Amino acid sequence: SIRTADRLFVELAVYRTTTEDEFRPNDSGIFENVGETERNGVEIGWSYDLSHDLTAYGSFTQVETEIKDPLVPGDRFVRGIPRDQQTFGAKRRWSLPETRTLIFDFYFQRLGESYQSAAGTFLFPGFSQYGLKATLQQRRVTGFAQLMYRPDESSGEFMTTRTPGGNYRFA
Repeated sequence: SIRTADRLFVELAVYRTTTEDEFRPNDSGIFENVGETERNGVEIGWSYDLSHDLTAYGSFTQVETEIKDPLVPGDRFVRGIPRDQQTFGAKRRWSLPETRTLIFDFYFQRLGESYQSAAGTFLFPGFSQYGLKATLQQRRVTGFAQLMYRPDESSGEFMTTRTPGGNYRFA
């Protein structure tokens, strides 16, 4: 990680992770154990403080996944994880009374192709999406609403997170 002139922050990460007994959703959306998995990747990210409360940012990630000890013979790849991803966006923060902070985050994201069969016989094509996320923080509680737009479809979700503690998801 490098921070220059108190405005530019650049970070590079090279990683290898191994997970025993990873659970992933199957075609029916039910989570099942796929066995031991490994991810090898690289990520570079940057952020630039345009002002005290406005930040521009971007990142690039490349990752390869593999099932090291598959429970199903012939399975080699972790399904549904994009092989590459690029994100560019801007965040605006406002300090509100009573230790509250409001953050608006607008971003563009390009997700690369991903394996849709664990055997690697079918690749799901990559796609682009735009996102808008509004976050309200008050002391130890954070809530956000997120809208995502894809040129051929749309989706959205609402999630609130209580810290420390668990995640509560409302769809």
